[in-house]
Amino acid sequence: MLSITNKPSKTDFPTSMKLTHLSSVIYSEIEKRSIEEDLVEFQQQLLVKEGGRTRVIEQIAEIGSWEMILSSSEKLEDQSLVWSDQVFEICGYQPNEIEPTVGLFYKHIVSEDMELLNEAISMGMESKKSFDVVHRICTLSGQIKTVHQRGEFIYNQAGDWIGVMGIIQNLTEERNRVAGLETARANLKNILENTDTGYILLDEHCQIVSFNDRAGVMVKTGYGKCLQVGHNYFDMLQEDRKPYIRSLINKMINTKEPVGYEMSYEEEGQEHWFKIRIRPILGVKDEFLGLTIASDDITEQKQAQLEKESLTARLIQRNQALEQFAYIISHNVRAPLANILGLTNLLPVLGTEIDNYLDGLKESASKLDQVVTDLNRMLEIHKPCMYPQEQIKLTEIHEAVCNSLQNDNEDFDIDIRTDFSEVGSLISIKPYIKNIFYQLIHNSFRYLRKGVEPMLEIKSMDLGERIGLQFTDNGIGIDLDMYGDQMFGFYKRFHQEVEGKGLGLYTVHSQVKSMRGNIVVKSIPDQGSSFIITLPKT
Repeated sequence: MLSITNKPSKTDFPTSMKLTHLSSVIYSEIEKRSIEEDLVEFQQQLLVKEGGRTRVIEQIAEIGSWEMILSSSEKLEDQSLVWSDQVFEICGYQPNEIEPTVGLFYKHIVSEDMELLNEAISMGMESKKSFDVVHRICTLSGQIKTVHQRGEFIYNQAGDWIGVMGIIQNLTEERNRVAGLETARANLKNILENTDTGYILLDEHCQIVSFNDRAGVMVKTGYGKCLQVGHNYFDMLQEDRKPYIRSLINKMINTKEPVGYEMSYEEEGQEHWFKIRIRPILGVKDEFLGLTIASDDITEQKQAQLEKESLTARLIQRNQALEQFAYIISHNVRAPLANILGLTNLLPVLGTEIDNYLDGLKESASKLDQVVTDLNRMLEIHKPCMYPQEQIKLTEIHEAVCNSLQNDNEDFDIDIRTDFSEVGSLISIKPYIKNIFYQLIHNSFRYLRKGVEPMLEIKSMDLGERIGLQFTDNGIGIDLDMYGDQMFGFYKRFHQEVEGKGLGLYTVHSQVKSMRGNIVVKSIPDQGSSFIITLPKT
């Protein structure tokens, strides 16, 4: 009997294989559902986090959002509003503390701004565009805030508006800051426009950023130019002053320390003085951002200072003159006076020799008279100058002095070379300038060096705020190591072989000092001397 067995078909699988397949299908379905649930949960978390981020952003920017869906069953003022948390806070409420409505919000509008808000909303509805308006609200606590509102209407297919949504931003702090800045700016402008100091603000390239009226007047008066914002500061400076000012600014930039200088100009015959201060403007990292230039009129202080210096110089001269006067009285007067007294005591006992003694008496009296004459001359020099200042042409002074010397000295013969190209004239005291030329030219002629053709060079120099006059000869010179401190003393002579009294250089020095000038001498024995005089231009 044949036993027939069932053979598995190609479609039949072992039980274990079927279970495995079923398991994989179930797990695949479970895994699919798990992923979908995770996605839903993830999206929910994203929404929560997004809402949190939105609230944080709104809080930082003080911006809140609102919306209204129009309900036909309610009046406009009863229409409900949906506020974000920040809108509640802007209006002074805790989030969701009340049910916001249009009427409630309008109660917070400052009455003076109601028309402004309504006009903006009406224009937005008519134009079917968004409205944008800045107005004030009064919060629950009574605080006045400035807010910026922007809203956009929502329309149905028929073109009727069915809602509105918008944002509101609290601008109070910003407006307060702006108002504070405007107040500070107005106060600063008021200070700058009512000060005697001229201020100019420059950027890092020395371009003019701003200036006050006083600075404009000073520049116009001093330089004859007008300050203009955007122009370079150096464009208005005189060419000869640019290198000096540029060096000061470079020094200030390198040291980050203020620098300053004084300057002057002449207007209608009067000298005006200004004190200039340049300060750097530095950033938070100490970087150079620009500079300020402050200018003060110090004419009165400068005049007082110059008067004080002049008075001090006159007092010193008077004191020196008194000392020299006392010296002359005790030395130069004493000798001839003693001779006179001695001779007069001998007169009663003299016989036939009386004529010789009378000659000696006459000589002593003559010397005494000369001393008194010199003393009077010295006192005359130190009297306050009564001569006016006037325009003096140096060529005319030189020619007049040479003519006078030629008339007084038949053998006057010296090669004089003049160069008055830098300064041809000056404003000063004419008799003093003429005497200075006379004494120095005369000395060059008197103190000649044997065997050398005499020569004298006279030149003028423009020294900025002062004028220089230089007299250089090739005469016998002076030993300054020995006589330098006595150079301009009364009755001081350094070459006994040449006749003289020692009054010429004393007179020159005194007159130069009385004109607020200075004189120095450079000399080498057997080579020559050079006298350099500097005088103020006015």
